[in-house]
Amino acid sequence: MSEGNPPVSTRRGDDGTTTLLGAGRLPKNDVLHIALLGAVDEASASLGLARAEADDEEIKELLLELQRLLYRVMGDVAMPKEDNVVSPEDVRRVDKTLEGWRACIQIPNEFVVPGDSTLGGSWTSRARWCAARSAAW
Repeated sequence: MSEGNPPVSTRRGDDGTTTLLGAGRLPKNDVLHIALLGAVDEASASLGLARAEADDEEIKELLLELQRLLYRVMGDVAMPKEDNVVSPEDVRRVDKTLEGWRACIQIPNEFVVPGDSTLGGSWTSRARWCAARSAAW
């Protein structure tokens, strides 16, 4: 193992617990925190794959901004006793940006099956359902 790299596995979770920032050790079966963090992380990873496939620089920048916002959301979840990092202004800015994009594109009237467009489009669909799952928590 390289001296400068942290270990990939610490073995600290072998007792069925995990560490959240500011929350100490929590049981891995703490469904609310663990599932929520997993769903948001999946959404971010899916946006990253969509960004890797995107040709348009403006879309890449939007996807990166959304990923960074999701990292801040994960910080809020991982530090429940701290003040929220994500503000109502962040949410308004994302809503406004998405409404601007919506005004520029033709949204189909029928259900869109992921995979009928681009690979990046399919990854954004996956990010959408991961985000929807996280909203259910």
